[in-house]
Amino acid sequence: MPRLLALSFIWGWSFLFIKVAGQDLTPTAVAWGRCLLGAAALLAVVRLQGLTLPRDRRSLGHFLVVGATGSAVPFSLLAWGEQHIASGLTAVLNASTPLFTAGLAVPLLRERLRPQVVAGLAVGLVGVGVVAGVGRSDLAGTEALAVAAPVVAGLFYGLTFCWAARHLMGLPAVVAATGQVLGATVLLAPVAVATSVSHGTMPGPRQIGSLVMLGLVGTGVAYVLSFRIIAELGATVASLCTYVIPVVALGVGAVVLDERVGVRTLVGGAVIAASVALVTRARQPPADPTGPPSGRSAPLPLPDAAPPPPAGPVPPARRRALGTGVVLALAATTALAGCGAGGSDGDTACGPVRREPLDRRSVHVLPGAGAVEYRTDPPTSGPHLATPSTTDVRDTPLAPEVQVGLLEEGGVLLQHTGLDATARDAVEALAGEGVVVAPAPDLPEGAVVVATAWVTKQSCPEVDVATLRRFTADHVDRGPAHG
Repeated sequence: MPRLLALSFIWGWSFLFIKVAGQDLTPTAVAWGRCLLGAAALLAVVRLQGLTLPRDRRSLGHFLVVGATGSAVPFSLLAWGEQHIASGLTAVLNASTPLFTAGLAVPLLRERLRPQVVAGLAVGLVGVGVVAGVGRSDLAGTEALAVAAPVVAGLFYGLTFCWAARHLMGLPAVVAATGQVLGATVLLAPVAVATSVSHGTMPGPRQIGSLVMLGLVGTGVAYVLSFRIIAELGATVASLCTYVIPVVALGVGAVVLDERVGVRTLVGGAVIAASVALVTRARQPPADPTGPPSGRSAPLPLPDAAPPPPAGPVPPARRRALGTGVVLALAATTALAGCGAGGSDGDTACGPVRREPLDRRSVHVLPGAGAVEYRTDPPTSGPHLATPSTTDVRDTPLAPEVQVGLLEEGGVLLQHTGLDATARDAVEALAGEGVVVAPAPDLPEGAVVVATAWVTKQSCPEVDVATLRRFTADHVDRGPAHG
């Protein structure tokens, strides 16, 4: 049970690390980085246990398939989704993974469709709808896609388990998991490099630290823990992580990222948990490959006929030291991530920090050259003046080409509209080196303050000084032309 709780906490915190790493990394870069580091950790375990990875064409093909469906695609979807919605909300939605595993097992593994499974799937669908806010008038566009991302990731996880059950059950679980992560690393590398080059920003220490913890601990160490739990206690017991992980993710998101947990999320999460329990109990034990716990692809179920060689008992003192080291590392990285992690999500005064696509027309324009049509409002990249002239607090609006020039130099711009004197003074107090405050009469509907940095934006329907301060601390001096 201690291992099960440790695994739940590690994977619950992984959503925090995905959120923070994604502030200055593209979704595919986050996915590739965690796969690369996770593969390094898993390869070390494989070598220590005296195992080898199969190199025949058939096995390599299966590794690429499960690498794509079990890591590359879902990891990228989760990272992209967390750029637009709260980390805790992502965890709750992704907890529906076992439902997809059970549903896909019927056509792919020829499992018998029991009435309890049908009922569980129906209840789970209702729970997902409640959490996602189906029927809300404001659920549209990017937010709707971001809400769908962790659910679709769960679909891919379920497909992976069914594929593995048919094609990889002759391998020790740690070997199959290593092959999966290595396959994803190979597939993601060119996409991650290409998107990172076009992204135009470099990760800071918080982002790098979060990615290291996500890869080494949240992927590597967690996979080893998971297959040991499955080997010792069975897949059904291991599936209990599904209920604990969203709770951990919601708590960490609330404490570190100031995410607020709404009633809809709690009610829908409880419904999803009940549906997973119903489906898990209804399925036959021999065919119970539970879906991967939320936020990552779990190692493949251990085959009964080919358990991994025993690694020998770990001395109690060493086990305690290893456990203490992991907990301290997680705590230290969480503290690092929390120092200005930024980006309140959910029902806070400001919306989430959003990444915007780089406008490749990032060229210098001459003063008086005429109006430029930008692709986002306010713009966060594109054509701009080479040497924008700005002051800390402006009394008149900034031209778009001046705004983008400021952002390219690593500046942060806080634009406001319709504020009373007290609120305006509070926003203007945030101005300083690299931070400019200016009025803007034409902000998007519903926003009274919009904070922009290079390819980054956060909109606030009311003044939230703490959130705006975190945004400026996170993004000042981070433009492509800075330093």
